[in-house]
Amino acid sequence: AEQLEWEKSQGELMGEAAAETQKTISHLQSELAKQGPILEALDNLQTRLTSSEQRRRDAESALSQARASASRALRTLAQAREHRAALARRAQEGEEAVGREAAKANAAEEERKGQRR
Repeated sequence: AEQLEWEKSQGELMGEAAAETQKTISHLQSELAKQGPILEALDNLQTRLTSSEQRRRDAESALSQARASASRALRTLAQAREHRAALARRAQEGEEAVGREAAKANAAEEERKGQRR
């Protein structure tokens, strides 16, 4: 009888524990269901943040490339200006040389005219 009483009380305790466990599981499932939208919102925020970070990195890369391109363009422009200045100097020197040669030719022509007279 004592054994039967003990088994009965153990059964009741196990039943109570099972009921309490089921109640706890139900409560946790309810809490988890409440957390679902929050977790989804956090996941969406993380996705947007990751996307924003990628766009920022892409923009920084594009800016860096644009700066490098502008730097190359400025160097090319400076070289073109130097080349144009060198060409202008050569043209000026050429014009001066032509002028000197023309003056020599004119002087020689005048000298020949003077010798004929």
